[in-house]
Amino acid sequence: VEYEVDPVAPSTDLEADELHRLVQQLPTGYRTVFNLYAIEGYSHAEIAESLGISENTSKSQLHRARALLQDWVGKSERAAATDKTGRRLTAFA
Repeated sequence: VEYEVDPVAPSTDLEADELHRLVQQLPTGYRTVFNLYAIEGYSHAEIAESLGISENTSKSQLHRARALLQDWVGKSERAAATDKTGRRLTAFA
């Protein structure tokens, strides 16, 4: 699966390669539903039918995948905002 950066989407420090790496770390069920829904554009009904799961399971797996990704992205961004001594860096305008 390849990811493209949407030029209209809000700018973040997260690179497409990093997002791809994080998606690959998701548990198999989460990753499968996430890719089918968010990347391939399938509906929960279509995912449920093709995977032999309920629509609610598809929705739950997607919700959990997104929650994990948001958590990991937040940790990655916080880690990037620390100096070598582990102190958080603060930007002043």
